[in-house]
Amino acid sequence: LIASFCQEDKGLEFEAKASEKFFSLPPPETLPTYEDLMQGMDNVPFDPSWAFRKHGFDRRIVQAPWANKKLDMSIGIKMWVKTDGFVDQLTNLHESLLIYQSDESLADNILIPFGLTWSSPQVFMVSLDHCMWIHKPINVNEWLFVEQEPVTASFERGLSRATVWNSDGVLVSTFLQEALFRERRMN
Repeated sequence: LIASFCQEDKGLEFEAKASEKFFSLPPPETLPTYEDLMQGMDNVPFDPSWAFRKHGFDRRIVQAPWANKKLDMSIGIKMWVKTDGFVDQLTNLHESLLIYQSDESLADNILIPFGLTWSSPQVFMVSLDHCMWIHKPINVNEWLFVEQEPVTASFERGLSRATVWNSDGVLVSTFLQEALFRERRMN
């Protein structure tokens, strides 16, 4: 772990704002819960013991290649997230919970261009590096939009990135993950 910290202080500042497309996203309450989405699928794309377990976050999928009958392998996983219950405002707890959540599906994006998931029988995948930056205070009691995408893949390694926006369209976090992935030879 490498971590850097600083005291909050006044200084030069600007905010990254979401594109106009952000404000036309479906509200999270109009989307099925992750559990309902998985239960409604003919073929669950992940190991059921993982797909149906509680993760501590309410996840509402806006886009994922496996989220509907028409696969779209051109873009990454995009979802609204917030905690399943209320979290007190303890120092760094909200940031810590977002760090935990950030590892849920980021590396999966590396496999999207190949039409695979980490649960595909021919795939071996393990995380190598995971970097995260917190730009603004985090509140996991409110909906956050996590916009993920694959960046590159070569030499059995791949990189994905994510940006996290609060419900006002302000960038609150950025993260990257590198993973090793190998195609198993199926006999």
